[in-house]
Amino acid sequence: MYDYNELELMIEIAPGGVLDNTTFFVDFVSNIASDVDKNTGFLAGVKYGSGPIGAAYSYRSVEKDAVLGAFTDSDFIGGGSDGSGHEVSVNYKIAKNVQAGVAYFINQVGVDNGTDYHRVLADLVFKF
Repeated sequence: MYDYNELELMIEIAPGGVLDNTTFFVDFVSNIASDVDKNTGFLAGVKYGSGPIGAAYSYRSVEKDAVLGAFTDSDFIGGGSDGSGHEVSVNYKIAKNVQAGVAYFINQVGVDNGTDYHRVLADLVFKF
């Protein structure tokens, strides 16, 4: 229905020092096409990884016409756009090339109507 002319800004900061192994990130997107009202989205969070253990937290809100829903994260709100919520994840490096992880999504489908959406995702990753 609308054209998608996206303007996106991403920032990632790894301060070091006391916050060594910690990264803060922000991603903002706006659909600057004409005649689009629900046109913004953002993601903000922090991730930490030291040795075999890692953890991350993020919050995002994506209005329905901010991005083309076919190319969004399919785990967040079950895919698509028009949602908001949290993601909490932890992972553990089992061996040199094997990692296990769990993520929990606490989301609302529909920024305006707010239908609850929860998902637990477990991963076992082999790298070769």
